Parts: sequence; C-alpha cells; structure tokens
Amino acid sequence: MAALPRILNSMGTIWPGPTEEQRQNAPEHVAWEYVALLAAAQQVAAGYGPPLNHQVQEAFLVHLRNLAEFFHKGVAQFRRNPEVPPQRNRDNIYAVDLCSSVTWDESPFDPSTRLRRAIDKTLSHMTYSRDLKSGSSEITVAFDSQLHLHGTLVQVRRTWEAFVRALHPQYRNGLMQWLDKFAGDMGVSLNGFYADFDERAKRWGYYHFNHTPDGSI
Repeated sequence: MAALPRILNSMGTIWPGPTEEQRQNAPEHVAWEYVALLAAAQQVAAGYGPPLNHQVQEAFLVHLRNLAEFFHKGVAQFRRNPEVPPQRNRDNIYAVDLCSSVTWDESPFDPSTRLRRAIDKTLSHMTYSRDLKSGSSEITVAFDSQLHLHGTLVQVRRTWEAFVRALHPQYRNGLMQWLDKFAGDMGVSLNGFYADFDERAKRWGYYHFNHTPDGSI
C-alpha cells in the first residue's frame, strides 16, 4: 500500500489540507482499511482459541478505530462550511475530504462513546481500565466480540453505504477498483459479506445481534 507524502509539521501547526492529487490517491487507503476490517471480522468469527482469538480481535479493533476516526473527524466543520477543508495538524484522511455532503450519522463513532473508549483502552496502552473491577477503570464496558461484533459491523455498514452515496463522482471509480482488488487479495466477498456473516452467526448461536458497547441499535 502506497504511503501519503510525509508531512513535517511541528506540534500544533495547522496542516494546509490535502492536494487534489492526494485526494485522488486517498481511495486506495480507504478501501484497504475497509476490506481489512471485514477480513479481520471473518477471522474473529472463525472462533479461534488463544492466542489467535485475541490477535484477530485486536486487528479488527485497529481497523475499526481507523475507520471511526475517518468517519467522525472534520464532520462538524464540514457541516458548518463545506467549501473550507476541515483544519487538522496531521495529514489524516477524513471522509469529508472525498464527499459532497454528509449523509451518515457520525455520532456512533464519537470519542466519548463506550465503543470508542473501549477500543482506546484496549489498544493504546496497558491500562487499569482493562480490569473493569479494578476501582480505577475509566470505562464500564469492554469490547467483547460475541456481544458486540455483529452490532458494530451493522453500524459500520450503515455508515459505509452512506459514505459511498455521498462521494464526489471523481473518487468513486477509484474506490470501487481498489475495493475489488483488496477484496480479492484478502478473500473477502464484498457483495455477500453481511448476509453471509448473518447466516453464519445464526448457526454459531453465541453471537448477540444488533448490539454494541453503547447498547442495542
């Protein structure tokens, strides 16, 4: 996967925003994150024992956090003025960089949600919050694949489909081409992924449906 040009900013410096060439290249990275998330979800659902079960869940959460930030950051600024690129001090790609409107609900991916806080406390550092009974935990719910995987995927699907509908036309073909490539590379069936996942989850019998750390959806 190609890397975006390296941006050398001092702490607090506002990055001027992406060039059109960078926007044209961004769908490759977006497609890779999305397909990698689905591939990781497939592996989580395969039901591995330790240590693979922990490793594939962490892989899923890494890609989930990347997409959560992608869908949430810059949205409020974009809604205030779509003509002005949202300010940022890093060269992070935002969904609104590629869209003509915001047709998705970004609130499920707000950093204050139980979902985002559970992800951050699981991935960022070794924290006392991992032990919910420690007396020092800053979260009340940890991410549990059996409880939260299905509902989280439903939330991602809704957001992704709304994002694709809102894409500027000049980025759509590139995104679709990269999706097809990465799906082939990772063994993911994009057209039937969610229906197939639902059917398998019903057969497994131990997955909760339509539930995230923030409750039922």
